[in-house]
Amino acid sequence: MDTIAACKAGFTNAVASLGTALTKDQAKLLKKYADKVVIGYDSDSAGVKATLRAGEILLEQGLRVEVLILEEAKDPDDFLKNHSAEEFQAKVDNAVTFIEFKYYALVKDNPPRAITDKAELVRKLAPDILKIKSAVEREGYERFLSLKLGLTLEAIRYEINSLAKETEEKSKKTENFSLKQDISVKNRNTIGGTKIDSIGDSFVPLGVIRAEQMLIRLVLDNPDFKIKVLERLGDDFWRLKEHKIIFDNLPDRSFIGFIHEDLLYQRIQQRLADIYELEIESTEAQALLEDCVSSIEANKNRETIEEMQARMIKLEKSGDIAGALAVLQEIGERLRRG
Repeated sequence: MDTIAACKAGFTNAVASLGTALTKDQAKLLKKYADKVVIGYDSDSAGVKATLRAGEILLEQGLRVEVLILEEAKDPDDFLKNHSAEEFQAKVDNAVTFIEFKYYALVKDNPPRAITDKAELVRKLAPDILKIKSAVEREGYERFLSLKLGLTLEAIRYEINSLAKETEEKSKKTENFSLKQDISVKNRNTIGGTKIDSIGDSFVPLGVIRAEQMLIRLVLDNPDFKIKVLERLGDDFWRLKEHKIIFDNLPDRSFIGFIHEDLLYQRIQQRLADIYELEIESTEAQALLEDCVSSIEANKNRETIEEMQARMIKLEKSGDIAGALAVLQEIGERLRRG
């Protein structure tokens, strides 16, 4: 409703982030069309938290980020019901930078008193300041903190640079670990140099693979669970072809019909071997089943929303604003249902 109200008031460059679920992909898309984004979420505590999350994601993409402050209303729609478009424009023109907004949000309930409190506050803001590419703008934020906290510019700068070095060292360690992990995952998910045969898109998140493996392992130990899985997820949710074949043939585990497909049969046997390696505490089986089902449901919902987002953008580009808004409303309803 906020986006619709803004568009009706003449602010046609307003876009919705589907409630408060801003994603990195949305931020990348925004970067193609603008250098600056003004966030206008609700002014309640949930809206503030959402603004903090969104601002960090937008800064990561190199966008200039500001925050709309509406003391007289809870959101843009509410403001525009009682104020003119000119008054709203004035609010947009006087939006505060994201880092200033974050500073005031952090000190609102916990004002820094001791030196250690001030140091901790600087360290919380440092990651955002380090994302700023402009040296002049970065120095402006350092001076802002210096004045607000009563510390020297040198002390602020030293604290931020120290965190930058720590982050760089951790990043190098993470890259080395991730490289080893990726090689290990690729080896596990390939047989004879052949990539995994997925159902649908070629990319399958590792978390989804793990959830599918765990579901099968649980059904192997508890055959009655198969009915529960089918009731919750149906039979077309599988992302890996071998997993679906294994599940469909439980509890008999008869894969004779695939023996003539030599490579597929090998992959089935390899997947089954990986699944048998999983260790499960019998007392936790029910809770694990629920976790796996919920994880797969959440992934399906996320992918559906991403597909709807792409459809909405396509409709917008074609000039079908009514169609785009209808899809947006459908996305909002899906998000509200969880």
